[in-house]
Amino acid sequence: MSKIALITGVTGQDGLYLSRHLLGRGYKVYGTLRKSFEVSYVEAMWMMLQREKPGDYVIATGETHSVREFVEVAFRAAGIEIAWSGSGTDEKGTDRETGKTVVRVAPEKRRDNHQVCGIHG
Repeated sequence: MSKIALITGVTGQDGLYLSRHLLGRGYKVYGTLRKSFEVSYVEAMWMMLQREKPGDYVIATGETHSVREFVEVAFRAAGIEIAWSGSGTDEKGTDRETGKTVVRVAPEKRRDNHQVCGIHG
């Protein structure tokens, strides 16, 4: 199996450098675009800096994607199709070809309505 890398912010300075480096080493590189130079993003950063007290903020694009969607896209990029089974904290994703469990819900990481998945090698 070839080496694969998924880089978030592949169009940024560091992401671009890392992707070139990995491509030179024979990796197949996939990346997400960084939209940090959009006016609305910069405005949101400025607004956060105007607060008297620090806080946690979410800057949204108006698009919503589930962890499941992200996992499916990432694994599909690696040539792996996921079959889902179970529900809630018992849900898991298996490689359709091998039947090996590659993703499971990590109950200890679950918070509110979000599920964080653990990736198994």
